[in-house]
Amino acid sequence: MGFESFSSFVPKSARDYFSRMLSVSGTDADVQDWTGRKALLSIVVSVIVFFVLVFAFSSLVRFFDSLTLLVVSVLCAILAYFASLEFSKLLLFYKVEARARSVENVLPDFLLLTANNIRSGVTPFSAFRQSARPEFGVLSEEVKVAAAKSLGTQSFEKALRQLSESVDSRMLKDTVGLFAQSLRSGSQLAKLLENSALDLRKIQELRKELVTSVKTYVLFVAFVALIATPLLLAISIQFLSMLQGVQAGESVSGTVNQFSFLSPKIGIDAAFMQNLALLLLSGNALLAGLLLGVLNRGKARHGLKYFPLLLVASILAFFIFQNFVIGFFSSFFIPA
Repeated sequence: MGFESFSSFVPKSARDYFSRMLSVSGTDADVQDWTGRKALLSIVVSVIVFFVLVFAFSSLVRFFDSLTLLVVSVLCAILAYFASLEFSKLLLFYKVEARARSVENVLPDFLLLTANNIRSGVTPFSAFRQSARPEFGVLSEEVKVAAAKSLGTQSFEKALRQLSESVDSRMLKDTVGLFAQSLRSGSQLAKLLENSALDLRKIQELRKELVTSVKTYVLFVAFVALIATPLLLAISIQFLSMLQGVQAGESVSGTVNQFSFLSPKIGIDAAFMQNLALLLLSGNALLAGLLLGVLNRGKARHGLKYFPLLLVASILAFFIFQNFVIGFFSSFFIPA
């Protein structure tokens, strides 16, 4: 089945993004076919959301106009379509980032091995090809592809340029550019590669030290998202329930004091506050995840993968704290 026709349902900006990211993801899939599959999946998701909302809202027709419910369902289905496309973008982004990270982790070792091969008397091309060992993973595969191209009609320098474009890594691009420039100038290539490898290791060590230095902030964000916010919301809802209970008792007994701080009737109830608390916890988990992404990797998008875990953990903590608070306060206000 051809999925290329469905790619026309994807906005041009999203198609360009998929094309650019697929070129550095190591995927051999056709861009149009891959995009069409994601578009079809998004359409299926939007249709499911539409019918679920229509059946879910069918009991509310007596409260709202049926046309309004239909419009709301259509808008939610459209949002679900674009949300599904964004989710596909996010998964592709994580795949590209993981691939680049695997290359950067072994790049210093690859450069040192290449430098040792050059010192042993082999040509730079042979040293480059012989250094492509299986333990280097993705980098080894891309090096073999570049070496095979250079044996054909392409020059070794052009093959190196294509190697740097096959992985979305600034570190690899700079290293390959320096390597190609050294080939043209005829400088001491082995020494240059050794110095580059040492510099890359220093950069990686600095990154690790930076991640270690922000662990305090990470723990603070996790404490706020998983303990402080759920606990404060649980206490607030229980306090509101107590006030409503006292007001209800005073209204029944007819002993309401006009000077009491409980005399004004509270406009919201505990059930509404509970739903609002769940909404606040969802937003808080999303913001905490984005902040963790900035602290750990320097990009907020990396933190979206923490959002589901933070959301589930914060909601569970909220219900646990709520039961604890109810038991705690009930022990002080046992009816006589």
